[in-house]
This record gives sequence, C-alpha cells and structure tokens, in this order.
Amino acid sequence: MRALIKKLFTWSVRRAGLPFLVRELVQRNKVTILVLHDMAPEVAQPAFAYLDRHYNIISLNDYLEARLENQPGRIPPKALIITFDDGH
Repeated sequence: MRALIKKLFTWSVRRAGLPFLVRELVQRNKVTILVLHDMAPEVAQPAFAYLDRHYNIISLNDYLEARLENQPGRIPPKALIITFDDGH
C-alpha cells in the first residue's frame, strides 16, 4: 500500500509540472552535479540527449575556475556537471 501511495504521489507531482517549475524557477541560477554509475550505452544515449536539451552542460574544471576567480557570470543558467563514479 505504501509503495502504491508513493507511486501515485510521484506521478501526481510530475503530472503537475513541479519538477519543471523547480528547474526553471528555483534551480535556474544554480549548478547541478549529476553522478552516474555504470550506465549502459543504450540508456546513456537518450539520457544525454535529454540532458543536453534541458541543461547547459559544463565541465567541472570550468565551474571551479569561475568560482575561484569569482566570476559567477561565466556559469550559464541551468548549468549541469556530469561526473562518473567507476570505482566499483
């Protein structure tokens, strides 16, 4: 029963567009760091295409340089850094 309620809640939140609103209004000027683990190629391609359409993907190095040089204007809105943890 609890799993059903959780699925219904998640579906309702997505259907209402809340993730989109949060990304567009709250996180627009924040940097998101995504950590990926062991992604299959058939999953990676569509996932990266989606992320590329909805975010400005930047390197971790570019982000760190902008922060260290106190130049936040160099970081685009909806910036996304993708990292991989392959240490398993």
